[in-house]
Amino acid sequence: MAKKRKRWPWLIAAAGVAALVAIIVCLFPSADERRATFLVNRMRTIDRHDWSATLGDIPVNDSNGQTFRQAFEALGPKAVPILVQTLEGGCDDQEQEVIFAALRKNGPAAAAAVPYLKSVLEDPNPMAHYQKMQVIETLSAMGDAATPALPAVAAYCQQDQVAIFDSDKEKLAAVLAGFGEPIIPHMIKLMCNGGFQGQNLAYRTVGKIGPAALPRMILLLRNPDPSFHLHAAHCLSYMDSKTSPLAGVTESPAHLAEAIRSDWDSKPADPDKIFWLRAQYLAKLIVANGVSAVKGTAALLDDPDWRMRTFAANTLGRIGPRAKGALVALEKCRKKATQKEECYMLDEALRKIRP
Repeated sequence: MAKKRKRWPWLIAAAGVAALVAIIVCLFPSADERRATFLVNRMRTIDRHDWSATLGDIPVNDSNGQTFRQAFEALGPKAVPILVQTLEGGCDDQEQEVIFAALRKNGPAAAAAVPYLKSVLEDPNPMAHYQKMQVIETLSAMGDAATPALPAVAAYCQQDQVAIFDSDKEKLAAVLAGFGEPIIPHMIKLMCNGGFQGQNLAYRTVGKIGPAALPRMILLLRNPDPSFHLHAAHCLSYMDSKTSPLAGVTESPAHLAEAIRSDWDSKPADPDKIFWLRAQYLAKLIVANGVSAVKGTAALLDDPDWRMRTFAANTLGRIGPRAKGALVALEKCRKKATQKEECYMLDEALRKIRP
């Protein structure tokens, strides 16, 4: 009978090898870790008061021939803990800029930085707006790994001083849209609870997200609360109707019409300009659905508000011959019309739809 071979010596040997490897890893850092340590120490020794260029454009002056921005962006995931430690220890604006650029370049692989970035947004001692913009942009580059920080991102966006200027709104909305679908519930909360600036930022963000936001916008249009229709209409007006598959959005154009009316009634300053601007964008969404939107849009021709009837006529005319099912309603509305703009739009619609 063959003797059983003892396995425990092999197990001990394997454990020993694993321990040795762990010790080697600790004692001998990776190339990225060594490079990150070198760059951090190097940038701290430069007197930038004598330089007209920013830190990112200054050459490292080593054999690689890179600027600091290029060198930091070339760092891999192994360097992330060192970069976070450097941020936690305190950095000036330019140092933060090159480190944030390095984290963005690593994307989801830089997930270890999320807790720190989240804490920066939650810090009651405010950092300059452009610096927090960099934090949000960095989180946006990390994909799903940044999900735990989304409440902090939304809370920061709710502050009244955020994105006051349209250029800021556009830039911040583009960054927020980079989070994709996970940011949408937070933007809906911002629409409902935020001030004017926060609401406008949320509308632009959802609009830039595009098709991924459509299912939630449809749910808002179906909500019994008319205020949700207005929020959805604003978001949809910022979407690109050429690229967004809008089937189902206008299953009830009356919801969009009520949103337009609410928008007009809520802003007494230059109301006609606001109404037609909003109507112009929303007409694109209805036209994109073609025949499926004709019945609901034609029903708006019976609306007591001549502006709404004009909106419906303009939209049906843009659908073109596919809206032939609305011809009877258009002809009936034309007989009763008295407003110059309404008569013109009805005539144009009939001309475009009739064979």
